[in-house]
Amino acid sequence: MKEKRTKRLFSALILLAILVVLFVWLFNYLNYKPEEIVKNYLVSSEKVSVKIEREFIVFSPVSSTDKTKIDIIFYPGGFVYPEAYSPLCYKISENGYRVFLAKMPLNLAVLKPNIAGEIVKEYNLKKVVLAGHSLGGAMAAKFAYDNPDKVTGLILLGAYPAKQNNLSNSNIKVLSLFGELDGLATVEKIEKYKELLPKDTKYFMILGGNHSNFGYYGFQKKDNPSKITKEEQQSIILEKILEFLDKL
Repeated sequence: MKEKRTKRLFSALILLAILVVLFVWLFNYLNYKPEEIVKNYLVSSEKVSVKIEREFIVFSPVSSTDKTKIDIIFYPGGFVYPEAYSPLCYKISENGYRVFLAKMPLNLAVLKPNIAGEIVKEYNLKKVVLAGHSLGGAMAAKFAYDNPDKVTGLILLGAYPAKQNNLSNSNIKVLSLFGELDGLATVEKIEKYKELLPKDTKYFMILGGNHSNFGYYGFQKKDNPSKITKEEQQSIILEKILEFLDKL
């Protein structure tokens, strides 16, 4: 009897080990790791202080201005490591805004869409703009829908709200940036879901841009090749975001 129990335990341990290996393999297969360049934006400088916390990364301008009264909380895209968006967050902060780059469980914002609420409470934030790419944008829209009193603005990067999160009657200011060649959040989808956003939403199509160039994580499956460089698309994204923030 004891020998049978030992064999069963041994078999169970082998099965568990196999499942762990499969999980690790699947996680690495599905997730997009940040490009090497992001390391340059995860260290503090004379203009930006970078603080890496357990659940988010904080990019804070060293010099305070009126712009620091606005805080941005960024939701990464699905299966993308948050560090892939650190160059954009760093450059936004370089222009005077504090940015919180959220870390999501298993790199899926859908598993923690309310992380913005935790950040707002912990830092006692007063004027908050949510931003998000792809799935992260959809979950940022969900938080805005559920907590309209806590959100001043919403920035969607290659993203749109889910049907159940209709913001068409919201007073939240919205900016929607999307790529002409995006293979996931296609131009057709952006057009289709416009009815879920306020009428005064600002839309801007990045000519030659795609889905992958919203972050530094390589080329995403099912996307289309872009006709502009990642740096060119990032420059346009930054410019349009700063224009939007300056008017809030």
